Amino acid sequence: MRPGKGTPCAAPVTQSRGAAVVDLNARIPEWARATSTGRSPVTVVDQWTDFSTATDTYDGVHPNASGDDKLAARWYPALAALLDAGVPGDPGDPGDPPACTASFRAVSAWQGGYQGEVTVTNASSTPVTGWTDGRTGRRRTTHPGLERHLHHRRRRHGRRHPRGLERHPRARCEHELRIHRQYPGNGQRPVGDCHLHGAHRVLLTPRHPISPLGAAMRPRTRTAPPVAAVLAALLGLLAPLLSFAPPAQAAATGIHISNGRLLEGNGNDFVMRGVNHAHTWYPNQTRSLADIKALGANTVRVVLADGHRWTANSASDVANVISQCKANRLICVLEVHDTTGYGEEAAAGTLDQAADYWIGLKSVLEGQENYVVINIGNEPWGNTNPVGWTDPTIAAIKKLRSAGFAHTIMVDAPNWGQDWQGVMRDNARSVYAADPTGNLIFSIHMYSVYDTAQEITGYLNTFVNAQLPILIGEFGGPPDQYGDPDEDTMMAAAQQLRLGYLAWSWSGNTDPILDLAVNFNADQLSSWGRRIFNGVNGIAATSKEATVYSSGGGDTTPPTAPGTPTASEVTSSSAKLTWVAATDATGVTGYDVVRVHGTGEAATVSTTAASATVTGLAPSTSYTFAVYARDAAGNRSPRSATVTVTTASGGSSANCGVGYRVTNEWPGGFQGEIALRNTGSSAINGWTLRWTFPDSQRISNLWGGTATQSGAEVSVASVSYTASIAPAGSVTLGFTATKGSTNPGPTAFTVNGSACSSN
Repeated sequence: MRPGKGTPCAAPVTQSRGAAVVDLNARIPEWARATSTGRSPVTVVDQWTDFSTATDTYDGVHPNASGDDKLAARWYPALAALLDAGVPGDPGDPGDPPACTASFRAVSAWQGGYQGEVTVTNASSTPVTGWTDGRTGRRRTTHPGLERHLHHRRRRHGRRHPRGLERHPRARCEHELRIHRQYPGNGQRPVGDCHLHGAHRVLLTPRHPISPLGAAMRPRTRTAPPVAAVLAALLGLLAPLLSFAPPAQAAATGIHISNGRLLEGNGNDFVMRGVNHAHTWYPNQTRSLADIKALGANTVRVVLADGHRWTANSASDVANVISQCKANRLICVLEVHDTTGYGEEAAAGTLDQAADYWIGLKSVLEGQENYVVINIGNEPWGNTNPVGWTDPTIAAIKKLRSAGFAHTIMVDAPNWGQDWQGVMRDNARSVYAADPTGNLIFSIHMYSVYDTAQEITGYLNTFVNAQLPILIGEFGGPPDQYGDPDEDTMMAAAQQLRLGYLAWSWSGNTDPILDLAVNFNADQLSSWGRRIFNGVNGIAATSKEATVYSSGGGDTTPPTAPGTPTASEVTSSSAKLTWVAATDATGVTGYDVVRVHGTGEAATVSTTAASATVTGLAPSTSYTFAVYARDAAGNRSPRSATVTVTTASGGSSANCGVGYRVTNEWPGGFQGEIALRNTGSSAINGWTLRWTFPDSQRISNLWGGTATQSGAEVSVASVSYTASIAPAGSVTLGFTATKGSTNPGPTAFTVNGSACSSN
């Protein structure tokens, strides 16, 4: 199985799956020779030889462009030969008695998922060697073998809009069966038809993360299903390979897309880190862009109006916004807000009207392709019939391209931007293919719909795995009556996947809970603002200025090294570090504290001040720290001298115990399990578990908590169903991770800053 997408179910492991794969591949040719007959020969397709998980996958599991090419080159000739040689059989006529019967049962279940079994029995007198299966239901997924789980939830949710925009409750009822079947979507038994013979039992379980296997195929005989059914089944298998090819692209002009990544004109990867600014309602807040830049952002998304709902921003005003972005060395995402909630919000404008507005600004926008991204319309569809989003989106893209725009275009999702019904996700390939330049990026807005790590990582990974460009164009963190967004996972996932994020919003919200700065004052950041700019995976720690501003004579001089840090207020789990500020010709914008271990180092905390408190340390342990400074151009200083800190003893470590074990291992990766026990006399309500990997291990997926990793240091926060641990009780976490040639386990764990005993 492949853990990480849905809650896993355990299975006994008697042999390393990596070794099992090698053994299986070695046995396939002999099996084929023994099984093959003149009437039904077996063809072996070798996908193993010359396939490297290091160079042909993104993450040791999923094929990249090179891997796709290798797999397709092996499959296609054999597939073509088999199809050319086949002869269709009799598909039957309407009214004929059924050729088969099928039954379904749930084998086992866990929170958020289950394992199912389908038994198909041949009811005819004629055997066949191939089959397909169809079922009725509300949801269809993309290809066989894709791990999915049944997810049924009803929720009302909403988000706040600035200045007079009301909250829009959006009823959510989502049903997913994450396997290649169609199901009723209400948790009931599937009702379907079958087109197959013979008795088969199919276990609907996830795949395990192993390298591609050798594969065997049988050609059709006269008793096989019709050609159309075989083609449908085989093309379903090939869909992941064939669908990755992007449309033919014109020569890159400025910011552009390549292989699913957002790049600058010079080909450098560009990851947006910034915020939204409500310019159209607050046009006199002219200092906002400078303040946003000073806090470390490399991008600002600017709210404009096309005149349908709010007073249109003139060409001269938009030209001034672009000039301010460039003066402050920011990439400028321009969006029309009038489209918000179309189809549900009566006052909203259409994407076609927004496209006309952009065409009217062409003289201002042309030539700014290195600095400007055009976001056609904000959240351009509500919850009413969101499937209507696709065609107008394609039409608006084509309209702008026909008008000669070469800019990267950004498109928002329906469902008020949150795509909780999956319309943008399911139609992203066709929308992307409609852009002849390929310079199109999708924007998902994440608010209270996205309150679990699985929802966030699952959505983003769908695009990443398909090489479709995406960013989080808006997101919020503070809870409201509709839910509590999981902003920690949003930011961690964006950092891990190297995706952009743009927080909502700088200031001026009707409900100020989402104001990053209080009353547009950069010196009065709200708790939400401090989280976004200075928190873990925040802007200060992860933003890199666009290189277009440093080329051609820009600032390339780094700040001076900060002074040697000194330690104070040392406890069993934390220490305050202070240092003499660095200097820079254009100004220091932030500092990065790192923990030094041997010849390596790990990021610990980022701050805009010349001091920081490091937390999550183990008692009676020595740590070595140093500091870097950064300037507005993204230049990093030399490292400061180091300071060594030894934490206090912290008393007894008997209130928690941690057991760590590797449950499975393969070349380049492994699966692990952590049992966290409450050894105290009172319940633990909410916890954060921390440890440091001693080698190059890196978490890929984790269930039972929300994981973030900075360098070797891992932090896991509890989720709703693991937060409470009764005395003598325990919770178990599982994860998959990458590794190098060795895999030593961590030696110390802390929970809420206190050391735990090892089990």
